[in-house]
Amino acid sequence: MTAFSRTLRLARPMQRGADVQAAQRWLLARGGGGALRAVDGLFGPATQRAVLGFQTASGLVADGIIGPATWARLALPADAPPETLARAAADLVGAIAPRAVLAGLEALRAPHARFGGGTRWSLGPLGVTLASGGLVVTPAHARTVRGLLADWFAQPLQAAASRTGVPVELLVACLATESAGGAATAAECAQAERHEPGFRSYEATPHRVSIGCMQTLVTTAREALGRPVTPEELRDPAVSIAAGAAYIAAQGPRTLLDPPVVACAYNAGGVYLEEGAANRWRMRQYPLGTGQHADRFCAFFNATMALLGAEPALAGTAPSFAALLR
Repeated sequence: MTAFSRTLRLARPMQRGADVQAAQRWLLARGGGGALRAVDGLFGPATQRAVLGFQTASGLVADGIIGPATWARLALPADAPPETLARAAADLVGAIAPRAVLAGLEALRAPHARFGGGTRWSLGPLGVTLASGGLVVTPAHARTVRGLLADWFAQPLQAAASRTGVPVELLVACLATESAGGAATAAECAQAERHEPGFRSYEATPHRVSIGCMQTLVTTAREALGRPVTPEELRDPAVSIAAGAAYIAAQGPRTLLDPPVVACAYNAGGVYLEEGAANRWRMRQYPLGTGQHADRFCAFFNATMALLGAEPALAGTAPSFAALLR
């Protein structure tokens, strides 16, 4: 199977490369090319339409995005049983994140930025350090992450990190930023739900509603896990955390699991330049024009680094930046 290294979608600038070519060849070979006329290695509108047609015909979530589940379906024989497809999708995700960590760790230690014009940052034993300063970790951040790792969701966080290779600090920071930072109880956190503009119902617009403690869109969770996840399932913290971890892992080759880049990619669906004086990270995130999401994520991340630096047993056997950078 040609290596799956990133999620493919219609974007600006358009994605290009050998993996796009491989996907286009498979689409044409399966008779799902539709408007696709050439294998040019460029993920344009015609490729997106071909992906949508293939997904619809294959019973997959039809979102025009090639994630692990769609890639596995394209690459494996057409008559492969569902359990084989699900296992292949999970294996693809599990192989991505560890490579990204090992390949990018040394580069993350040095001051760097994803785009020019903003602040630079580095990753070390204390977490993310900004060249411009101003990243404040409060006692509230520390209480939240301790509650997640020591009480609320310790087992599913450790399990998802171990399964995908995503350092547990990233999962804790994501969960805290998305839902736990404003929740009074684990049950309230697990029931979190957000509707995007245009939401009508779970059935009609699953791409417009985020459910569960990791706040993945229903369509994103289905693609990441490679199965038709229901909205109710996402209220189970184990399922929500597994979906969020798989999505972070799938984005690993592009984010290198660099904490602020992970934050923005998870929040905005990819890594995109956004210029503006109020966004020191220069990466798109919501609210647009601000750096608020990455600021909160990195504060929770640093609080988790401090916690695991002092109490490494809270990570269990899961991969951890605190252990890697010790």
